[in-house]
Formats: sequence, C-alpha cells, structure tokens
Amino acid sequence: MSIWVLMAMGAAAVLAGALMPGTALQRLHRRADPGTAPGPTPRARAPWVVAGAAAALVVGWLLLPADGLWALPLVLVPGAIAGERVGRRIPDADLRRQQRRRSAELPAILDLLATCLAAGLPLRSAAVAVRDTADGPVRDDLSRVLHRLELGVPDRDAWLVLAENPLWRGIARDLARSVASGTGLVEVLHQAAEDTRRAHHADQLERARTVGVRSVWPLMVCYLPAFLLVGIVPIIGSAVLRLLG
Repeated sequence: MSIWVLMAMGAAAVLAGALMPGTALQRLHRRADPGTAPGPTPRARAPWVVAGAAAALVVGWLLLPADGLWALPLVLVPGAIAGERVGRRIPDADLRRQQRRRSAELPAILDLLATCLAAGLPLRSAAVAVRDTADGPVRDDLSRVLHRLELGVPDRDAWLVLAENPLWRGIARDLARSVASGTGLVEVLHQAAEDTRRAHHADQLERARTVGVRSVWPLMVCYLPAFLLVGIVPIIGSAVLRLLG
C-alpha cells in the first residue's frame, strides 16, 4: 500500500501547485510594484488543498473495496478542489490582524496629516512626512498612494485606490474630492480620526465580549465531562450495585 500512498502524496502536491499559481504571481507582482495593495486577497490555499486531498484519501481508503484501491489517487481531485474552495472562503488571519492594527493606528495618522495640512504643507508633502513617521499597514497604504503619484497617476485617482479598504473608504473619497475641488481638509480629517477612534474602541469592546462568550465552550468541554464522571457516574454506579445486590 505504500506505493499508493506515495502516488497520492505526489498527486496532492501537483494539485496544490496547479491550483494556486495566482499566489506566487501576486508575490512577484508586489516585489516589482511596492504600491500593490496588501488588502484583502485570497488566502494562501496550499494547506487547504492538501487537507482536502488528504480527507478524500482517507474517505476513499474506507469506502473503496480492496480490488478498487488502484483508483484511490483519483479521489484526490475532487477533495483538493473542495479544499481549495473552502480555503478561498475563509478569511486570512494575517489580514484580520493587519486590519485591526490599521484601525488602531489610523486615528493618530489622520490627526498628524491634518496637523501638517494646517501648518501649510500641500497634501502630497504632508503624506510624505506622515508616511516617514508611520509604521505598519498604514505606512504601506500611504506608500501605495505616493508610489502611484510618482508614476504620474492623477492625485484624485491615486487617493481613491485606498477606497478599496473599508477603513479608508470615506477618508479616501474626501481626500480625492479635496484634491479635485481644493476644499479644506483639516476639520474633515480630525472628524474622521475621531470617528475611526470610536469605531476602533467599539470593535475592541465587541471582541472582548466575544472572547468571553467563546471561553464558555472550552469550560463546558472540560468541566461537564469531569462533573459527570466524578459526581454523577459514582452515584448511578452505586445505585445500580445496590439494586443488583
């Protein structure tokens, strides 16, 4: 049976490489273009492809008759495809962490950008100054805009690229509108910073409540069987023994 296992593993590896060419291409594209969006992208699907293929292998091993095991590697195809579909729909944990960090950093960045504009800097120079002091995903966001500006993209279109991210959507549209019309942005940015700060605080509270709710299940899984084994089973056992005796 070892030959069949090796064939199955080889088929799974081939399927994993065949079903995720876009991931490698996206990495190469990001290296060539540092302004490429780091925003929501499909999850790296290799683990899900392999997991789906492995699950199909186990199911096929259990269901196929002994004389039909030669077809075992063939069941990897639907299993790998199903795993790839599942992996595509599960949000990436790294992206969630980046989005939470962006939500925490964005209010201070917006206040700093408004301060630079109030001091008389044009928007592009203010973005450069703020980008140089920022860190994390917000720095990457501003780098995307500045990279496009360096390539000659119109200012309005360069700022609108940030509207792909929900946290930046309204702010990016205000920035693009200001570039096109010349309206002031200081008060708008301060208000956006305050709104973002409140939204981040509300999200933190919601996450704290969610952690509290989720912690109930491990306690139930651990303590309920222990309670049954220690408190209920001995009572029932002793009662049964008395009835039998």
